Amino acid sequence: MNVSIHIEGMEELKKLVAKVPGVTARELTVAVGKSVATIESHAKREAPVNKSYGGGNLRQMIKSYMLGRFSGAIESNAKYSVFVQEGTRPHVILPKAKRALANRRTDEMFGKRVNHPGTRANPYMTRAIEKSKDAINGFFHKAILNITKIL
Repeated sequence: MNVSIHIEGMEELKKLVAKVPGVTARELTVAVGKSVATIESHAKREAPVNKSYGGGNLRQMIKSYMLGRFSGAIESNAKYSVFVQEGTRPHVILPKAKRALANRRTDEMFGKRVNHPGTRANPYMTRAIEKSKDAINGFFHKAILNITKIL
């Protein structure tokens, strides 16, 4: 899932890059870094945890990092992240290596075939981005102010 965020004042920033490239690059790098860290923080809070089964590792697998000076990424490396985010359709589950399906944690036996009803989407990353938008615009607004102080 790729998401783009519109930054208010981006055209003004592009003009400033030509005037003071070093300062502009530093300020934009700081704003991007704070932005990805903010989205990561919100994503960890929004990610569901199934406490009745001892939880999972979805929250622990959410990480943010810089891709370059002006871009960053937030990702979850849990194998089931996309299924939580987007949900699943009804489907059949068959055993891969054993004769029957079972839950080892609860010692429940399900049989040789299970008709799973699917799961509703829980768009935790989308909510995290929505909750981060004001802060992100604030980071870039501050960057513009810091750059224009030099001019």
